[in-house]
Amino acid sequence: MVLEAAPAVERSKFQRKLLAARTVTEAAYFAAEHARRLLDSDLAWVGVREDAIMYMAGSSGLRTAEMMSAWKLELGLGIGGQAIAEGRALADPDYDYQDDPLLEYPKRARLINQEGIVGVAAAPLLASEETFGVLYVGQREVRHFERSELSELEFIADCLTTTVAKLKSSELDQETIRRLSEELKENEDVVYQTRVLLETATQTEEPERVMEVVAHRLQVRLDLQDDAGRVLTSVSGIAVDISPWELWAVETSPLQTGRLVFYGRRAFTRAEMTLAKTVVNVIDLQLMRKSASLAAEMRLSNRFFERLLEAEVDERALTMDAALLGARIEGPLRALVVRAVGQTGTAPSSSVGTVRDAIRRYFPDSLALSYRGDIIGLLPVAQHSSKQILGYVGGELLPGIRGTQYRAVLGPKVHSLGELSGSYYRALLTLDLSTGYEPEQLATLYDRTLDAFPADATRETIQRHVNSVLGSLADRDGSGGGDYVKTLIAYFAEDRHLKRTAERLHVHLNTVRYRVERIEEILEISFRDPDQRFRVEWAVRLQDRLTRTQWASH
Repeated sequence: MVLEAAPAVERSKFQRKLLAARTVTEAAYFAAEHARRLLDSDLAWVGVREDAIMYMAGSSGLRTAEMMSAWKLELGLGIGGQAIAEGRALADPDYDYQDDPLLEYPKRARLINQEGIVGVAAAPLLASEETFGVLYVGQREVRHFERSELSELEFIADCLTTTVAKLKSSELDQETIRRLSEELKENEDVVYQTRVLLETATQTEEPERVMEVVAHRLQVRLDLQDDAGRVLTSVSGIAVDISPWELWAVETSPLQTGRLVFYGRRAFTRAEMTLAKTVVNVIDLQLMRKSASLAAEMRLSNRFFERLLEAEVDERALTMDAALLGARIEGPLRALVVRAVGQTGTAPSSSVGTVRDAIRRYFPDSLALSYRGDIIGLLPVAQHSSKQILGYVGGELLPGIRGTQYRAVLGPKVHSLGELSGSYYRALLTLDLSTGYEPEQLATLYDRTLDAFPADATRETIQRHVNSVLGSLADRDGSGGGDYVKTLIAYFAEDRHLKRTAERLHVHLNTVRYRVERIEEILEISFRDPDQRFRVEWAVRLQDRLTRTQWASH
């Protein structure tokens, strides 16, 4: 059957159940039951990973209790393994176990046969590079799963992934707290300080709070450094500034930040050294938890944003999905695009986290994500003027990102989710075309040129604007009167330096000088006038962009 998108009310009920789940088993049961009912299948189950093996954590519609208790599968095998490798839901209408490694394990094959499973679909539980398991649905007859059904299965799996990641982090926290507390019972003072430390850690995901407690207790300065030795966070518990010297340093988990360094005037006692080691373990645990949470949230955020950019937007469903991500995206709205200067590829996760946290502090109901190398903020701006937003972005947000120079552009105000893609594309266009301009010029560039376009400006709208500025030059070029547009592109690319322009075009210097003078005459402008020069240069940049790329309607 062709499955219509699940109603927003059904999704909301399911998401609320997941949020209320206290254990992985409970969350897995909710997901299996919802998937079986929504896809009208005979059975469904969730395999959750423990090291390299998946065990059944929850199910719905099974015939035998043995399947629930005895089913297990090595990660990477079967259709679930294929789904993990491809990062998407897969289906087989008539699964042929003769070609499956399952037959190497007779007991597992017998369990599948007892259930009578024929048609099967599987969606991976993935967060960034980490695999949590697989969500399966099965039919006891041949069944062709439609793409719409697999999309809904992927949505259920993504929601379950977020919940499982948080629950597993919580279980790991509790186990680590128990183990560390037992190891530190030898020293009463350390036990007391550790209790304060762990209580602080359970109340926040920010390592700075734990660092503050320890820095004041030990009267030291703590630096959290990356693998290159750059300081990410520094906290001092020393009242008077001193010339620090390194007392003790240790690398944290190789998957997280490089190391935590303690600075002070004296060597640690044995008890203090034990406390310092505990600090490293706790902060590493916080970083792991924060990283897993961010990865799962970013996966859902990106899927939300891609659906926001679609031609037909289901605003009610998107509003419910945004609520699951902790955002309240209601008008008026603006898009913020942040990009590292000279960056190619995906923004570093540390920068994404820093920008996301900074945006959420100033806009508590906003959503921040990484998309195609940029950091995107979807901002509810009912209480903020453009001047206030730009002042915060330029004065606090961008200077707060360490190690890399960033620039940002704010899209125009819109009044619904359906219009928000227009605000994003407007900001993106400005940022794409802003190479060579200083930050203070971007506001002028945006206000004078792009503000003339409506929020849903199309390629044709922008081309008409370019033609209104450069049309007479293009007409002359077309009639064989000269290479004026080509000369202008080179002229602005070489920062209006005549000699370099001539070398770029492989013509004589006097030829360039003559063409520039003729351009001023034809357009009735003077390049000495900054406003007139700006208008022409921006039109040239737009024309070059239109020529080099295939744009969508925005």
